[in-house]
Amino acid sequence: MAKSTDLAFTQNCNFGGVTYANADAAATIKTLVTAGANDSVVKAINIRSDETANARVIDLIYYDGTTNYYLGAVNVPVNSGFSGSVASVDALSSTLFPGLPIDSSGKRILPMKAGHLLKVSNQSQIASGKTVTITALVEDY
Repeated sequence: MAKSTDLAFTQNCNFGGVTYANADAAATIKTLVTAGANDSVVKAINIRSDETANARVIDLIYYDGTTNYYLGAVNVPVNSGFSGSVASVDALSSTLFPGLPIDSSGKRILPMKAGHLLKVSNQSQIASGKTVTITALVEDY
């Protein structure tokens, strides 16, 4: 296919989210984002937790249709984004994923090819009655 010389503009903004609870065993993989037909870019990933005893670790996984590629792990402190005193976690933080490209505002982003998936996985089981929620803001071209 010939390379496009057209300038790509955002066609849609999408919001994806998944929640982990005690019913999800450790290492449960869930799909957070499916890239659109003309590619997508993940602009933000936020993680919040109402865990009061244990911090959690969430893996980010890029799936190209054949293979899961583990991008890295994100530590989620207790009460992140829940109590009002601890902020939710910015999973695309420049300190966590220094190899990701940077947009014009200096924020890390994750470009995705059409049909590819961004998945997440919990490294440990969530406590009974508690949840960890991961959300993503995505632009489709």
